[in-house]
Amino acid sequence: MAKDTRLVCARYERAVRAGFCAHRADRDVDKQARHYSSRYEKRAVTETMVRQVLMEHGVSVILIVHYLNFGRHMAKLAEHYGGASLRAEAAAAVRQWTRKGLAQPALEDICRTVFNVSFDTPVL
Repeated sequence: MAKDTRLVCARYERAVRAGFCAHRADRDVDKQARHYSSRYEKRAVTETMVRQVLMEHGVSVILIVHYLNFGRHMAKLAEHYGGASLRAEAAAAVRQWTRKGLAQPALEDICRTVFNVSFDTPVL
């Protein structure tokens, strides 16, 4: 991500403290800010890794946002699934996003490189 994570997280914390953002029911602003910060930093690392894979595949700059969305989708799947379930969900996601017009080799490489999901057989 182009933005400095510290600046973004500090701005979010100020907004929560000022009451401009939704807050936790227990009003533990510090915990909310720490959670936001850790999630934002993790997302920044994931998106950087996805961009590196895309550069290796020579993906057009105008399409990068769609591949980043795929990466976000995979990150959400990786939070909820593991092992064979994650592989099955990842294969379904690759099929779905391929139908949307994204390149299957790039999607599979994102799964392998960023999320450590390998496919035993090619995804069709």
